[in-house]
Amino acid sequence: MRRKFIMLMSGGGADLTAPAVLSFTATSPSSSLTITITAFTADADAAAFIITESSTPPAVDAAGWSEAAQTEYVLTEDATYTLYPWVKDAAGNISAEFGTPVTVVVDSAIEFADTFTRADGAVGNDWVGATYAIASGAVLNTPTLGAELSPDVGIENWTNPTTPTNWDLSLAGTSSINQDTTDKHGGSSSCRMDVDASSSTAGIRKTLAVGGDNQWLHLDFWAKSVGTRYVNPFIDSIATIVANDESFKPGASWVNFKCALKSNTGLRQLRIFEGNQASESLWLDDVSIKAITGSTITLTRPQYPTADYVVEVNVTAREVGTMAGIIFALDNPANPLNYLLIADNGKYLRLYKALNGVLSKVIDASGGLGTGVLRVAKQGTSVRVFKSDIVVIDTQTISDAAIKDNQYAGIFSTYSANTFDSWSETVRGAGGSDAFLAPFFDNLFITGIGDSITAAATDEEGTGGHIGILITDLRSERGEYINELPTKLATGGWTLLQVHSGLAAWLAGYSGEDPAYILFEIGANDITDTYWGTAGYTESEWKATLGSDLDAIHTAFPATKVYLAKTFRDGATELSRIATLWTWQQAVIAARSSFCFEGIDNVPIFTGHPELMDGGVMGVHPNHDGYVLKAAAWKTLLGL
Repeated sequence: MRRKFIMLMSGGGADLTAPAVLSFTATSPSSSLTITITAFTADADAAAFIITESSTPPAVDAAGWSEAAQTEYVLTEDATYTLYPWVKDAAGNISAEFGTPVTVVVDSAIEFADTFTRADGAVGNDWVGATYAIASGAVLNTPTLGAELSPDVGIENWTNPTTPTNWDLSLAGTSSINQDTTDKHGGSSSCRMDVDASSSTAGIRKTLAVGGDNQWLHLDFWAKSVGTRYVNPFIDSIATIVANDESFKPGASWVNFKCALKSNTGLRQLRIFEGNQASESLWLDDVSIKAITGSTITLTRPQYPTADYVVEVNVTAREVGTMAGIIFALDNPANPLNYLLIADNGKYLRLYKALNGVLSKVIDASGGLGTGVLRVAKQGTSVRVFKSDIVVIDTQTISDAAIKDNQYAGIFSTYSANTFDSWSETVRGAGGSDAFLAPFFDNLFITGIGDSITAAATDEEGTGGHIGILITDLRSERGEYINELPTKLATGGWTLLQVHSGLAAWLAGYSGEDPAYILFEIGANDITDTYWGTAGYTESEWKATLGSDLDAIHTAFPATKVYLAKTFRDGATELSRIATLWTWQQAVIAARSSFCFEGIDNVPIFTGHPELMDGGVMGVHPNHDGYVLKAAAWKTLLGL
C-alpha cells in the first residue's frame, strides 16, 4: 500500500501593516520661511519620512522621502500652512493621516512699534541708549559732552583790542576783528566782526584739542547782527567744509545757537566767519565747543536678523543746527564707526555714510526739512528715504562692505531739544521674504496730460485736482509710496493741438521717471465752435495727432499704461460732438491696445449736476466735489 504525505507549510505572505507616526510638532508662528520641526517620531517599522502640505498620502516613490526624520521644512511665501507627516516601511506601506497635523503661520516680516507714551524716565522696551529718556510722551537725548576743547574758547581774553587771545584771525581787505566791551552777551566783552564795503573776509579760527579722529562736536554760541548778517561756523582743513555747513542769521538781539559739527581725520580747526555782507557787523560771544561721546548719540534697537527693513520715526521738534534723524546699517552702537545716517540740521536733510568713522555726504534730499515722519527703506544695497510719505531721496546704492550688511538701526540726535515719537519697523526675518519692501521701491507713479481739467483748473489749481486727490487717497489707504502731488501736469494745452506742441517739453520734464499710469483727458475745448471741423480738428487730422502723441508717450515710457478719458461739456450740441469724438478716440485706442486703454466717462458724472461744477454753473470745470468724484471713478477703473 502506498502512503501519501501531505506537507503543510506556512509563512511568506506580503507585509500589509503600515507604520505609524507617533509625534509631530513644528515652530509656529515663524518669522522664517524655513520651519523648524521640533519633533517627528514614528514606530520601529518606519524606514523613511516625509512632510507634505496635503492630507492625501504621498506616492511611495514621491520626491522628498528621507531615511532620517526631517528637522526643517522650507516654504515659499508668507501664509498659513498645514503640515502633514508621513512615514513608510521597507515594504512601501505608508502611514495613515496623522491625527494632529500642524498649522504653521509664516510671517517673515518682523514688526515692532513704540509710541513712547510710557512714564517719564528710561526708555526701556529693549532700546539701547543710556542718555535717551522719555519726557511727556516723546523721546529725547542729552548726550554726554566733554570739557572745552581749547583755552579761551569763550573769547573773554584779548591780547589787544583787535586780537582775541588763542584765536587766529582770517581777514581780507579792510575788514576787522574788534573787542566790544559795550555790546556783549556775557562776561567783559564780545567779538565784533566788521566787514568792509567790498565784503572782504572777517573771521576767527582756533585749533582744537580733539581727543581722536572722527569726533562729533557740539558748538554753542551767542550772536547778534544787523541787516542780513550771517554766522558761518564749520570744522575745516584750509577751506574745505567737512560735515555741517550751517548758516545762522541772528538778528538785532542776542540769540543762542547750537550746532553739530564733525571732526574727520586730521581736521582740527574751528572756523567762525561773518557771512561777508558789505559794510555790516556781527557780534559773537560766549562760544563753547565740546566733544560728544560717540556712544551717546544713538538710541538703537536690538540687532536685526537681517539688513532688509523699513524703519520710521516722527521728528516732533528739532533745534536748528543740531542733527536729528535715523541712523541705520550701523555696525556697533557702543562705538559707531560704519553706518548710514539720514539727518536734518535745519539747512539740509542729508544722507551721510561713515566708513571707519569718516563721515561723508552721499546726497542732499529734495526738500523735507523740519518736523514730520522720516522713513528709510533698505533692501540689500538699495536705500530710499521718505519724508511724510514723499520720496525725498530716490534709490541710492550703498555697496560698501563695512556698511551694507550691518543690522542695527535707531534714532540719532546730538541735542536735547530734538524730540521724537512713534517709531515703527518692519524687518525681514532670517530666511524670510522681502516682499513687504516692494511697495517702497516699486513706485506707483500716477500723472496726467491734457487740457485745463487735467491741471485742475479753477478749483484745485496747485493741489493736483482729481489726480492729487487720487494720490492722497491711495497714500492714506495703502500706507505705501505713491508719487508726490503732480507739479508737471498738462502742457498748457487748451486743445489737442496745443498739447501736441508742448508734448516734447512735457516728456522732458519726466525724464528719468517711470509713471505706472498716465491719465489723458482732452477734447472739452476741441468740440467747441471755435475748433470743431476746422483745420487740424477734422476726424483724420485729430486722430493722427492723438495717435502721434500716444506713440511718443509710449516711446518715452514703454511700460506705462495710458488711459484716455471721455470728456464732458454741457450742451446738446457739445454732448453730440463728444459722442463723435469718443468714437475717434476708441479707434485710436484700438490701434494701440497693448498700452492704451479707455479711461473714465465724465458724461454720466456731470450731466445734470451743476452742483459739481465751478460756481454751480454747468460748463466744463468741476469744483472740489466734482474732482473728488472724478478721482473715485479713476480709482475704480484702475482697480486701485
